[in-house]
Amino acid sequence: MIRSVLFNQEQVKWIVSNYGPYGRKELTKKFNTVFGTNISLTQMISFVKNNRINSGRTGHFPKGNVPWCTGTKGLCKPNSGSFAKGHIPHNHQPVGTERINGDGYQDVKIADPSVWRAKHILLWEEANGPLPKGHNVRFIDGDKNNICLSNLIEVSDSEHIFMNINELSKQPPELRESVIALSRLQSKTATLEKGLKND
Repeated sequence: MIRSVLFNQEQVKWIVSNYGPYGRKELTKKFNTVFGTNISLTQMISFVKNNRINSGRTGHFPKGNVPWCTGTKGLCKPNSGSFAKGHIPHNHQPVGTERINGDGYQDVKIADPSVWRAKHILLWEEANGPLPKGHNVRFIDGDKNNICLSNLIEVSDSEHIFMNINELSKQPPELRESVIALSRLQSKTATLEKGLKND
């Protein structure tokens, strides 16, 4: 027997009997209508939880239940909001379109639906062939908008680091070749020293 200060035994029996068909909110509303009370939803929830009153609902479909989509061929059938075959979105950009990416580099769209490559790398590869793995193309003067072969240089990842350390882009034009040579030498030295440590 469930004892309660808030509800009498008749009310307790009513709650237990009616908890299954109704959710807690609807149960509270109907309870107040039937008994002329003013029980709050919070009070009803606390009573049901504290006394472990089971609604009998499991959240599972009963055995033999027929899903609403039985007989349909997939869920995503064409509707009024569907794109027709061959539809081109309003924001589609054709191959060859150029843009500035989040890092400030110029990109070129090279294939659909959305394949982009850096414009300066495309220019370098057009003149020199595919860029080797672990290598990149950097701007000698640091200006990402100065895209011409004379301002581009192929560097390894290691060389790139030393050119940044030596502030290649900030050097006057007459010193840049020397800084590039120094950075390449430092990169080779670092590689050799690393090899000696691993031996």
